[in-house]
Amino acid sequence: MAMKWNQRHPSLLFSLVLLSLLGLAVLACTSDSPSEPRQDPNPPPGGGGGEFNVTVTATPGEVLAGSENPVEVVVRVRNRTTGAPPANGSTAVVSASLGTFNAPDGPSSGPITLFNGEARLQFFAGPNPGTAVIQVEFRGDVGQALVTLRDLAAVFLSFVDPDRGQLDVGDPSRQRLGGLSEEVGRGRAEHEEVAGSLAGSLVTERLVRLLGRAGTLWAGLAAGVLFLVAPAVTTSPYAIGAAFFAGGAGLIVFNVVMVSLRQSITPDRLLGRVNSGHRVVAWGTKPLGAAAGGILGQLLGLRPVFIVMGVLAIAVLAAMTKVTDRAMDAAEREAGHL
Repeated sequence: MAMKWNQRHPSLLFSLVLLSLLGLAVLACTSDSPSEPRQDPNPPPGGGGGEFNVTVTATPGEVLAGSENPVEVVVRVRNRTTGAPPANGSTAVVSASLGTFNAPDGPSSGPITLFNGEARLQFFAGPNPGTAVIQVEFRGDVGQALVTLRDLAAVFLSFVDPDRGQLDVGDPSRQRLGGLSEEVGRGRAEHEEVAGSLAGSLVTERLVRLLGRAGTLWAGLAAGVLFLVAPAVTTSPYAIGAAFFAGGAGLIVFNVVMVSLRQSITPDRLLGRVNSGHRVVAWGTKPLGAAAGGILGQLLGLRPVFIVMGVLAIAVLAAMTKVTDRAMDAAEREAGHL
């Protein structure tokens, strides 16, 4: 009877045998195999599962690229089984990308000596932004720490970016941006502006002789336009720094000529009222501008804010063509100062 069934349904018999073989193959693949050890889902730290745990910590974890302030690096080595440190005087090898150790011009790799299983050294960030990898190798076991090197322009943009949330204000020692202090983020960006202001105060008189008062006003305002437009079109720290320098110089030059003209054509009895009225308009509208910039930043993002401000500044610059040396001389003659 079995022979007859096999003869009548050879294809069905073949299919049953094939399915059985496939089932056995699946079971074999899902079972533990001595030739393929199982992976530990939680491998111990230290990178290698060897005899030692190597732990590397870097504080702060984020600095300005090219900063003179070092990152403190602590290396700790312990036996994975007993928790004991290696013998005093044991040597590990440390290396880093995008920076050097113990001095801005120091080595980027070399040996370190462990005492009580620990070593301390300083990491100096190189000039290029990115993520620096600090790696320590001890007898085949490896530990790592990452340090983010921020671009100066990115720090400045982050400082004024309302999309990043509230910023720490007041205490300059407060930490923000993963360890980069507010004082560093803002102070570094404003150094160039202060230097430009000093330079502008020294050359204003020469510019007036060379360009005339109208030309000097126009040149000062044009430098201010660079100050506003640069963050909208570049993230280069060198371009941002140059724009800050030019903007600081331009604002000082513009103010010297503008305030001198205003005071020379204003009657003495009205000087106090004119100056106070100008101060109310010039300074009293700053909070309104800050609020408008914050709203635009929330709605459009950071760069559009600088683009809008750049367009407005260029419009004012175009209107400055109405201010001529002849018109200023006429106003002074009418005021009786010429």
